Amino acid sequence: MSDVRYKPLHVGMSVSSLESAISWFGDVLGFTLREKSEMTPMGFRVAFLDNGDGFEVELFENKETAPVPEGSLHPDTDSKTQGTKHIAFEVDDLDAELAYFKTKGIEPVMGPAVCFGLYVAFIYGPDNILIEFIEWKR
Repeated sequence: MSDVRYKPLHVGMSVSSLESAISWFGDVLGFTLREKSEMTPMGFRVAFLDNGDGFEVELFENKETAPVPEGSLHPDTDSKTQGTKHIAFEVDDLDAELAYFKTKGIEPVMGPAVCFGLYVAFIYGPDNILIEFIEWKR
């Protein structure tokens, strides 16, 4: 048995359109739809997307949603608000990922830059949700 007590399972995020977010995560990050429920007892639609490595993104679509607050649109200002900040993915070559994102019409919100000894960049996902990419070996 591993000494790791907690294994990452999934991250949940609220989106304005379940179909658009499913498409974005599939087209841009290669996630596949594992399960989708049209309406849960709690009054929202939900989808689980898998990256093929045991990590999932759980998407919620409520009937009434509010957009990401202005202060949460940039990593520098978002860090001043309490709560969960963003999702992060490790990549082998950040510059190659950013070049790939550019082919999808996606520009970095911040970076690439060396921060705390890591090479990082942020992009917007669906509904301007911040997503960070980290290259460990630089």
